[in-house]
Amino acid sequence: MARTNHGEESLIRPPNIRRDEDVFDLLNRAVEVKSVTWFESCGKNDALLSVNERFARKLREHGVSLDLITTSGGHDWQSWNAAMPDLFRIAEKVLR
Repeated sequence: MARTNHGEESLIRPPNIRRDEDVFDLLNRAVEVKSVTWFESCGKNDALLSVNERFARKLREHGVSLDLITTSGGHDWQSWNAAMPDLFRIAEKVLR
């Protein structure tokens, strides 16, 4: 994996990745990351699960409140649909 300017592993492998596409670099440069309510969902069989878990750890290291939902699926609509009730429950709680 490529390294960002801040030493973090890049989400995307090519070293010529644009900085505005690297979530780890964006997080390190974010000013108001704590003011956003974060929700992350990923299937247990998703090839990006380890990246999502690492990103969730980095968010928490930055003091961000995060709800991470892991569903029994992959990178597909079935998995994302399974997470929707939790997303709506969290959104309702935050928006009240």
